[in-house]
Amino acid sequence: MKTPKVPSEVRDIAEKLSIVKKKEDPNEWILKYIRDLSHASPTKQCCVGATAGAINGYVFGRVGKNAAMILGGSFLMLQVATHMGYVKVNWRAVEKDIDQMKKEMNRHEGVVRPLVQDVCQFLKENVYVGGGFLGGFLVGLAIA
Repeated sequence: MKTPKVPSEVRDIAEKLSIVKKKEDPNEWILKYIRDLSHASPTKQCCVGATAGAINGYVFGRVGKNAAMILGGSFLMLQVATHMGYVKVNWRAVEKDIDQMKKEMNRHEGVVRPLVQDVCQFLKENVYVGGGFLGGFLVGLAIA
């Protein structure tokens, strides 16, 4: 026996009235925590922001130092190899690739802009979280 198809409006009302259990979303706990955090005390918001910022700052500092060392070392070795004649650079191909990357970035601008607007809106509504995150991020960078 087939179960009848229930219209989405009826299902939404049933979920709101807790008659039918809503399907679990794996990211639901994050959204619930962020919603609850918006109504928390400024002290709790600062602590959560500072903790998240410190973790991000520490990781960014560790990864950033290693990435800068690898990238800088590679660039220096490439410059020395070019100067000594081991490597010849096709600058037309480089310029063509750079132009192609610029076009690709302009094409994805419509995706990035709404994300930036969402982050700005979140920071306007949660000033204490943003301030705590910035302070924690700088502390994490200093520790790394």
